[in-house]
Amino acid sequence: MPPISPQGSRTGLITALVIFVILFCTATFLYIYENAQRRNLELRVQQLESRQADLVSEVVMTGPDVTQLIEVAKQSNPPMTAVEAVLAQRRQLAKTIAGQDLPPDKVNDAVKRAVTQATTKEVAEAVKIVPSAGLTDIVTGLANGTAFLETAATGESNSMVGMPAETSLSTDPVRR
Repeated sequence: MPPISPQGSRTGLITALVIFVILFCTATFLYIYENAQRRNLELRVQQLESRQADLVSEVVMTGPDVTQLIEVAKQSNPPMTAVEAVLAQRRQLAKTIAGQDLPPDKVNDAVKRAVTQATTKEVAEAVKIVPSAGLTDIVTGLANGTAFLETAATGESNSMVGMPAETSLSTDPVRR
């Protein structure tokens, strides 16, 4: 028997090979693209985790103070982030304490100077201010002492101003 010669053309084989090569190239391209995107996302996650670790620890982030702060920030108008809310509160406290928007170290310096002046020997003897008292207690004590000294200076004996009772926000009274 004579050998069997190939029948028909080889176009089917060539077509299958071309389709295979196109699909292989497409799959390779998609793999490379997806891998690059995944690396970019992993880098972004690492950067965000690093930033978060610089701002707050995991323990503090899940605490009730931070949860409350997040709620306050969301309810503000316009809504802000928790860090923005903390910075706004800090600016407001600085304005309340020092009368102007100062950085915390300057506010602390201003408070220390004011407490030092308020607890000098002359003032402390006249008004009975305790140097270890808080700022609100010292201000209240000065106000009470000023009212008492003013009443004593004018000689009003029938006044209800007199020496007011202690109004302290802490457990350490200002008046002794």
